[in-house]
Amino acid sequence: MKKLMCVAVAACALGGSLAVQAHHSANAQYDLTKVVEMQGELLEFANINPHAYWYFNMPGPDGTVVKWSIESPGPAAWRRYGVRIKDDIKPGQVYKFKASPALKPNEPNALMRSVEINGKWLGLIAN
Repeated sequence: MKKLMCVAVAACALGGSLAVQAHHSANAQYDLTKVVEMQGELLEFANINPHAYWYFNMPGPDGTVVKWSIESPGPAAWRRYGVRIKDDIKPGQVYKFKASPALKPNEPNALMRSVEINGKWLGLIAN
């Protein structure tokens, strides 16, 4: 019985550490030393715990429209900020936000640092 308990504890400890390793680091994907202002038309808002993903159409450098994926905090954070997702975040609306770009050049995704919703700027991650 004692041996079985040791095996069970070891399995739980190993399983927990694997789950933590699987979660990505913002430093590994985004250049957190840079913050750029962006604006785009929201196509879709995917509120997937523990993150949310905003999909925007934004003009590229040559004027063509590029679909961007912007990562932000998830459902619990939006509730803390008083944002009612179904009422306040709407596809088709244009949003202004500040974000840290992807580390890979020319990759259309970023990490949202702050966003303007209903005329109010919300600081999501310290700028």
